[in-house]
Amino acid sequence: MSFEIKVNDVSEVLLQDGWHSVASGSFEVDRVTFGGASGADGQQREQWFRFEESSSEIMTAGPMSSVLAVRYDTD
Repeated sequence: MSFEIKVNDVSEVLLQDGWHSVASGSFEVDRVTFGGASGADGQQREQWFRFEESSSEIMTAGPMSSVLAVRYDTD
């Protein structure tokens, strides 16, 4: 069995340090490429997430393996 969670519906993300509130529509999942820095090889890595914290303009990003749970709207 599988189910779909639409990224635009994600409202909170549980990381190791607790729940993070997601600014509306800012949650994204994609492969990350590090480039432009010394030692960066431009190779794509595992899937990562990123989102803007709803309480500030801070962007949070990391590997999908660090996401413990998400809360999302079902409407």
